[in-house]
Amino acid sequence: MITDSGREQRTTKRVALYARVSTLNHGQDPEVQLRELREFCQRRRFEIAVEYVDKGIGLPKTPVATAPPSA
Repeated sequence: MITDSGREQRTTKRVALYARVSTLNHGQDPEVQLRELREFCQRRRFEIAVEYVDKGIGLPKTPVATAPPSA
C-alpha cells in the first residue's frame, strides 16, 4: 500500500523467531520449536525476517572452582 507521503507501507508483520534448547541430553531439538513457530506465522501471514537458534547449555551441576580474591 502506498501512503499519501508516497512511502510504501507494509501490510504484513515481520517477525523474528527464537528457539532455545537448554539441555542436549533430553532429546530436545530447536528444529521442533522452529517448525511450530513457522506454522504459527504462516497461519497468521507473518513474514519471518530472521531465525535465531540458541543451543545454550545450562550451568554445570558441580560448582566451578574459583581463586580466592587477592588481598
